[in-house]
Amino acid sequence: MRSIATIALAVVVWAALFGVSGAQSRQGYAVISAVVIALATGVRSLNGVQRWLASPKSRRKELYEGMAQVLVANICRGRTVTDGLLQLRVHVWEVPLWYRRFFPYKYRVWVKRKLKQHVPSHANRAIRPRLRRVAAYGLRKHPPSGVQFWKGHSLVGVCIANNDRTEVLFIDVSQQAYKDALALADEDAWAATGTELTRNLTLDDAVKLSKKYGHVIAEVIHDPDTGEAIGCATISLREANNESREILDNADIRRELDEFTEMVGRSLA
Repeated sequence: MRSIATIALAVVVWAALFGVSGAQSRQGYAVISAVVIALATGVRSLNGVQRWLASPKSRRKELYEGMAQVLVANICRGRTVTDGLLQLRVHVWEVPLWYRRFFPYKYRVWVKRKLKQHVPSHANRAIRPRLRRVAAYGLRKHPPSGVQFWKGHSLVGVCIANNDRTEVLFIDVSQQAYKDALALADEDAWAATGTELTRNLTLDDAVKLSKKYGHVIAEVIHDPDTGEAIGCATISLREANNESREILDNADIRRELDEFTEMVGRSLA
């Protein structure tokens, strides 16, 4: 059965890549063959993925939300509970486990290197699955925004794409440049403000998120063995104001976030 699945995957991937411009050359065929073999090898991890999909997902959710609860408690320790603090939220997002098991990191790196060598115009093309929210904890419950994230898209997605453990990204919707951008009339004008501000979100999604998360900081979650960016953790407050800046710009809180992402990384990997 596994050999049949491997052959089927190889045929599908080969057919998809056959349409790549320039692939008709001998060099192109060599690259395609290498890519197909590497991707087909990912089927070896299929049994592990099936076992994970069959296990109770609530165990993982309880684990990460328990970690998030500790982080929230540490942030609140010694602070006066205000309406603003009651809006404190911690989220954990992950690159889906099925994707990381089915397409192992070392093969994705190898394929990308081969494409850079032989078909550089297609080196940045990749499957980008929707990120999965594995934990959301706060002193008050809030419904999800409904906005979907993936690598390179949104603050969370850009954080994963950058893959820099020394970097804490943030959004503060009270900043004048951001307020002005949100007030723009159309998507083209919004996109023209640049990805540093838009984080590749649409204007509609940015407006929707700004109403729920006024001030957010984000840090990448690493696989401690490979260095792969496997997720992102965020701390957010609904309103962006002096109180939110005092909390989220605090060096101790950022140190707490750093320790949190390390701990979650060991578990997510």
